[in-house]
Amino acid sequence: MTFNINAFKSNLRYGGARTNLFEMQLGFPPGLDNISEVGVELNEFSRKLKFLCSVASIPSASIGEVAIPFQGRDVYTAGNRTFEALSLNIINDEDFYIRKTFEGWIGAINGHKGNTKNSGANSSPSSYQVDGLLKQYSQYIEDNKYIPIRTYKFVNLFPTDISAIELSWDSSEIQRFSVTLRYDYWTIGPNE
Repeated sequence: MTFNINAFKSNLRYGGARTNLFEMQLGFPPGLDNISEVGVELNEFSRKLKFLCSVASIPSASIGEVAIPFQGRDVYTAGNRTFEALSLNIINDEDFYIRKTFEGWIGAINGHKGNTKNSGANSSPSSYQVDGLLKQYSQYIEDNKYIPIRTYKFVNLFPTDISAIELSWDSSEIQRFSVTLRYDYWTIGPNE
């Protein structure tokens, strides 16, 4: 096979998907919006997260394997599907709005002092879980809007970890932190 730049370019339609054209859409569990320390306004949390979530990952797709011993060798069959945690990197604004919302959310799941659930988070996981969308956009614009080319829907998300923010006199960088979220599964959704 001879290398042909035109053949390569013709197979890279639209110039390739870009890593920087995405947004994370995530709501907040309605049953937890009464957390007094946070005072979450659902639309404000969703709006700010779209702009301040600077890193996310399209999820991996993994199926385990099951080894079955047979006459001295292993024969393999497909096992269970596993889902890696979703990690978001977020730019911290001086109002700490996104961080304090995630802190309130994780605190409602399990409180700092009493090691118990907040009154807003009852025994049902649905009281502290929400669905989220990760949208990948085309670099081309239609009707003054970016065109979604792939949408991943994460079902029953909830935060499990909020990273530390390192403070230092040696730096004047804008603060960032990461949030790890668990979910039941993901699907490929319609591109709205």
